[in-house]
Amino acid sequence: MLANRNINDASEYVVHKRFFLNRHKELVEVQKNAPKIKLAEACVIDRDLFWATTRHYPKSSLKEVFNIVKAQSKELPPFEGMFLWRARNLGAAQFSIDYFVIPKENFELIPDSCQFVLPLYNDTDEQTQWPLTLSYASDDSHDLKKAPIPWLDLIGLRITREKTKSQQRLSTTRLMYGLLATGVFTVATLSGYIYWTQMNLQSAKTQNQVLVNESLEMRQKYNREVTSVTQLQTFLQQNPNVLARLARLNLNSQGVIFDRVTVNPKGVELRGVTDQSATDLLKQIVASDVIKEAKFSGPVVKQKTGGEGFTIEVEWL
Repeated sequence: MLANRNINDASEYVVHKRFFLNRHKELVEVQKNAPKIKLAEACVIDRDLFWATTRHYPKSSLKEVFNIVKAQSKELPPFEGMFLWRARNLGAAQFSIDYFVIPKENFELIPDSCQFVLPLYNDTDEQTQWPLTLSYASDDSHDLKKAPIPWLDLIGLRITREKTKSQQRLSTTRLMYGLLATGVFTVATLSGYIYWTQMNLQSAKTQNQVLVNESLEMRQKYNREVTSVTQLQTFLQQNPNVLARLARLNLNSQGVIFDRVTVNPKGVELRGVTDQSATDLLKQIVASDVIKEAKFSGPVVKQKTGGEGFTIEVEWL
């Protein structure tokens, strides 16, 4: 898996990958030039010498990275050893964390001068392997270029050693190296903190945008409902006696069925069926003293039963 490209891999220029612990547990000193500014040393360790697994988490858990690692350090290790970790794809919708446990007997082979351990591990290559295994058919084609050192990795791949009772006096050179190594670790921590903070802010912004959109949608729905209520109130104020006016039509309603009455700002639309003539019904409506105008707004339809279906548009005075 590729390292996070969001963080500058400038640590390659200050951390010297000096040693390589191969599958035969032989410590080999790498024959390559050290960085011009060497602040710390690292040991690359072959895949056969450590246990590893990868877990995936949703972006919403990004701010809980350190809590997640702390919890997993107590649950995951299948045996006693050095527990290390590194995060991957922090800018994606789903990030992952690689967990490593180096058995105690293998960890003791790593020189004391090394402040960091770089495991040769690729979770993509191991998808077909049994999970939670230590044995792994390593490939001789692995080289140190496959062990990059992003700043974020320096946080979880730093070695924690137990202090001995007899503390040796530090020389000036060792003291300077120690201070410089502390500086590297501080820069790595701050870079990681800034990066995670940016990711959290982006995640919070995305979640808040969803809430804002929901609020705007609810506000628009409320405005539409208020507008509808306002229009209804205005209509009722302008037409306070709709039912009373319908009652004053003085129709001979025998044999007349109104199946729908549609109210509009100027009057009503009457739809129904009469056993007699729809034209006679229209004449009765026109003769009413509350009517300004009345007319058929649709064709008169002959019914099988002998009556006529009608749609009459009525305008009040």
